[in-house]
Amino acid sequence: MIEHLQAQVKAPVVETGTDSSGEETRSYTFPELVSPEGELHGTDMKFSRQYGSKLAFRSSAGLPVTFEVDELHPGILTHLGIDPYEAQRAQDEMDEKAARRKEAQRERELARHKAQAEAMKERMALAKELRKEAFDRQAKLAELDNERTKALAAMKQADAAMIEAQKPPTTLVNNGSGFGFGSGTLFAPSTTPGVIGTQGARSVGQSAPSGIQTGGAQSTPVAPVFIQPSRRSRLPGQLQNGQ
Repeated sequence: MIEHLQAQVKAPVVETGTDSSGEETRSYTFPELVSPEGELHGTDMKFSRQYGSKLAFRSSAGLPVTFEVDELHPGILTHLGIDPYEAQRAQDEMDEKAARRKEAQRERELARHKAQAEAMKERMALAKELRKEAFDRQAKLAELDNERTKALAAMKQADAAMIEAQKPPTTLVNNGSGFGFGSGTLFAPSTTPGVIGTQGARSVGQSAPSGIQTGGAQSTPVAPVFIQPSRRSRLPGQLQNGQ
C-alpha cells in the first residue's frame, strides 16, 4: 500500500548529513509537489519541518511555503514518514494549547483591566476626599476670619465706649444771681479735692451767702474753667446780668 502511494508521485532527492550533535539528518527535495488530485504546487520543493498538521517547504528560490497535510498527496506524506491522522491529532493538541493560552491571556487582561478600574476608583475617591477636606479647611478659615473680624469690631466699640466714659461731664450753671460770669456759663467740674459742683464755684473768689463759710476743709482757690456763653440778643432797655 505504501509503495503503491509512493509510486504515484516522483520520488524525492534524499541527502544525508549530521547535525551539530553528531546525529544523522536527512533532507528531502521533491521534484514535483502535488495535491491529492495531482495538482502541481511547485517544483524542487525542499522539506523544512513539520508543526502539527502543517508542513513547511522552501521553493527553488528559497521562499518559505506552508501546506496542510490534506493539501498534499498521500505518497509525499509516506516518503516523509508522516501519518496524516497523527499530524491532525498533534494539530488539535496545539490548537487546544493555543486556546488555553489565549483564554489565560484574556483572563490576565480582564484582571489587569479590573485592577486598573479599581485603582482608578480608589484614586477618584481619594481625590474627592481631598477636595472635601480642602473645602472644609477653607470654610473653617473663612469662619475664623469672620469671628476675628467681629472680635476686632467689638474691641474697637469697647475701646470707644471706654474713652467716652472717661471724658469729664460738663455742668451747665445758670449764674444769673450775680456771680459775675453771666447767664448760661458752662463750668467744667473742679479738680480741687473737697470742692464739688456749685459750692466749689462759690469758693473761688467768693464766700457763701450771709457770711457763712462752706463746710469741709479750706482749699486753695482754683480758677474756674468756663466756656463762653452763647450770645443772645437783648431787648431794648434790658440790662446785662449784674448791672
